[in-house]
Amino acid sequence: MRESLRWVGQGMLLVLVGALAARAGPAGPPGESVSASLQSAPLDGVAAVVSKTDGAAAKAQILGAGILAPSVHIQFGPVVKEYGLKIAGQKVSIIATDSGFAVKGDTGQIELHQNGMGLASIALPITSAQKYYLAFPFVSNAPVGPKLMMVRSGGTVQCQIDGQNVMFYDDNLDGRYTMADDTFRVGGTDGPIDVFAPVSEFFSTGRSIYRIESLAEDGTTLKYSPYQGAAGKLAVACDAADWGVMAALTNSDGKMNLVSRGAASTPDAVAAIPGQYKLLYGGVFSKKTGALFALLAPGSLPVVEVAADQTQTLQLGGALHLEFTVNKQTPGNITIQPSSYRVKGKAGEEYTAFTFDKSKPAEVFISRGDTKVSLGKIGFS
Repeated sequence: MRESLRWVGQGMLLVLVGALAARAGPAGPPGESVSASLQSAPLDGVAAVVSKTDGAAAKAQILGAGILAPSVHIQFGPVVKEYGLKIAGQKVSIIATDSGFAVKGDTGQIELHQNGMGLASIALPITSAQKYYLAFPFVSNAPVGPKLMMVRSGGTVQCQIDGQNVMFYDDNLDGRYTMADDTFRVGGTDGPIDVFAPVSEFFSTGRSIYRIESLAEDGTTLKYSPYQGAAGKLAVACDAADWGVMAALTNSDGKMNLVSRGAASTPDAVAAIPGQYKLLYGGVFSKKTGALFALLAPGSLPVVEVAADQTQTLQLGGALHLEFTVNKQTPGNITIQPSSYRVKGKAGEEYTAFTFDKSKPAEVFISRGDTKVSLGKIGFS
């Protein structure tokens, strides 16, 4: 026998605010092209990165104080003491030494040093048009047993447009910056987590929209031109006192992607091409510690309609509820199915890799119509 159980606690509420209107027509002619020089800028090696590779994964993991584990895991043993990567067409080796770890390239070898739960980011010892950084968010170098390391790209290049940083991230760790495979964001780099959206044809600096004409694979130049078509505005707001959200959004044809930060009740609205926008993925962070404690499940928010000459606001805040299924074996004896856990907001948006506050255990109820029968507190491991 199965019964529906629900935990209700403080969390998030999604409200869509703003008038809906007909979509705008096609874009106007492009403006004059501009070329910008891009400069290398390393990411914090232990910061959580939410991107195509890490944030949209169905089984994304969270370690320690909110480090999102990347896809490259290296385990060294008595036999395996070297791991090879190919970065920007050049071979790079990560070596397990008696004292720790090192990275070897065609121009030398660099020792790696502890940085919190991981190792400090380094510029690789390779010959390249740009410095290329590698990040090591987690490492285990226990005296007994295998050595474990997690590796992700730390490679980013950026320029300033309209006073805003436009940053491209080598999401697939191949040493090249491409519109097809990599990600980007616009705005400050001081956020507690790093969220990047897939590189799209159009991007917004907040007040203006531009079209990317070309992005150099070696990360040296960006060529872009002003967008001349109709535009609306999109804002993400968050009234919560303790947490904020950074979300990657895309329009219906994938030609315009945005990264929006919902950490204020009255956010700045961002210029956007009219149309429907949906959630790609995102991260929920603590305003107090900056730690990542949940991911927004891809596509789980309702579609947002941005109309020409109007502002649409996505409001975050409110309450979460936990849904799961139980097997009732005998009276007073039930088993909860771990695979059935779903953490959802009021509008049905889902949160994954959720870190529960163990100091405030949830109370579980069985609902029979309007009557709730308490089963007591529940703990999470």
